[in-house]
Amino acid sequence: MERLLGSNTYRDQQKAFRGLRQPDPFRLDVQFRYRLELLWSFTSDYVRGRTVTGMCWNSLNTDLLAVGYGKYFYKDRKNGLVCCWTIKNPTQPERKYKFDSPVTSVNFSTDRPNLLACGFHNGSIVILDISARNKTVIALSNRETSPSYEPVWQIFWFREEEYQRKEEQIMTCCQDGRIWKYRREETLSCLPMMLVTRMEGTMKGIDQPRKSRAHDIPVSRHPAALVLTRHPVDTLTYFVGTDEGCIHKCSVNYLHHHMDVFLAHNGPVYSMQFSPFCSKIFLTCGADWCVRIWTEDVVQPLLTLNTSMESVQGAAWSPVSATIIASISANDIHLWDIKHKIFVPASTATSPTDTGNLMIQFTASGLNLVIGDGEGAVHVYGLQDMPFSPFYQEIALIQAIKKALVTRPELLKILKKIGKPFY
Repeated sequence: MERLLGSNTYRDQQKAFRGLRQPDPFRLDVQFRYRLELLWSFTSDYVRGRTVTGMCWNSLNTDLLAVGYGKYFYKDRKNGLVCCWTIKNPTQPERKYKFDSPVTSVNFSTDRPNLLACGFHNGSIVILDISARNKTVIALSNRETSPSYEPVWQIFWFREEEYQRKEEQIMTCCQDGRIWKYRREETLSCLPMMLVTRMEGTMKGIDQPRKSRAHDIPVSRHPAALVLTRHPVDTLTYFVGTDEGCIHKCSVNYLHHHMDVFLAHNGPVYSMQFSPFCSKIFLTCGADWCVRIWTEDVVQPLLTLNTSMESVQGAAWSPVSATIIASISANDIHLWDIKHKIFVPASTATSPTDTGNLMIQFTASGLNLVIGDGEGAVHVYGLQDMPFSPFYQEIALIQAIKKALVTRPELLKILKKIGKPFY
């Protein structure tokens, strides 16, 4: 009944979400305004006042969004909550799961989309079966097999060949700088993969305002691992972003040591994502007010995007246009098109709530943008008056980067020496 009533109220918005209201590409009054239209907000009295700490769209049922709710400040005393929302009923969640500890991250399984992995502030891991109406826990970590007591900032599933069989496993990064790998069993048994250490002295990457110095106290020996990203092509390689602004390049086969490290931001790294059209290019954002675009094997940032003196809590590539990037700073949502200009965003929108935005994600169709804030609301925006996607996406991205680097001929020479795709 709620879905029927929701369809009556949000019929036009649901059509826009599905892309059924696409403009005529042959019309004469085409204008590219990069406009964000608020379709609806996933919120209710049940989640209001909480902090959105994790979001993940289901790979099989693209109408389904899992949202994790936790706390923003350490002193807050709140329990955890996981809700599954659907676009068929934007007013009430389909599933609600309460926990004693605040939720810090959520992620759907790819092989079995009915399984949802949840990370918590106390370091525990839970796998839920959302196909059941009641709270059904498939696997749960315990202190004997998972001795971590620090918040799990990111969690995702991956496939790895082990003992001549490929099975899906879980990888997490924690506040204590540890990277763990879990096997999907009734009691999740973990294997330590990496322990990130603080870097001393001058590092390659961006210019440092001052030299870092490690204090000989246990609190500062290991930075917090905030970001965990796997390489899109080399499945054995993954990257870890820390609260000191470093990106560590690691390998699954090379335990407890990183292969390379560089300084990406003068402050914590909040997001890292590879371009969906070029596996050599990725972006990072952090607390130094910047979104930076990098390429592998080059320790200098290719492009730097910044607007105001606010930390960039998240950034994401558009899955349908290689040159469009979305980022969030405080209450603002910025859309960048590096093909045209990099000094100012193509458009800026303001969140309907007064609290800051914390999470950002595109839908798989690329027609919508989802923003989570500090008051428990998840805003769903439709992208309107957007430019048409280029036919050769990778070529369009490389040409846009080369155009922006005209004033930096030394960096262009370095890129040409790399070869594909910059030759």
